[in-house]
Amino acid sequence: MAGELIVPNGIIASGSFVITGSLISTQNITVGGSSVITSNETGSFDTARDRKHDFNDPYSYCGIAPANSLTSAFVWDITRINVSPNGATTKASASNASWDDRYSTIYN
Repeated sequence: MAGELIVPNGIIASGSFVITGSLISTQNITVGGSSVITSNETGSFDTARDRKHDFNDPYSYCGIAPANSLTSAFVWDITRINVSPNGATTKASASNASWDDRYSTIYN
């Protein structure tokens, strides 16, 4: 069928992949250590995401949300990285946050 990716014996790959259409696998598909599709099962992946980045010294903000999300919507997963003058970094995150409120959001 047009628009199909058939995986007969598995693929080992790195990087990012976008799959549109259908995906058929005769082996389990594992993402991040969790089996998401088992043998002879079809499924779909929601890979479309909005991504934002902002650097406001000393913080670097990286945000991910479902595709076409408003920046004011409380659907963003935001990671804040603190870069100290000596180059050391610390990371904190917030879920279901608004990108517009990233400076005032409470991070854990």
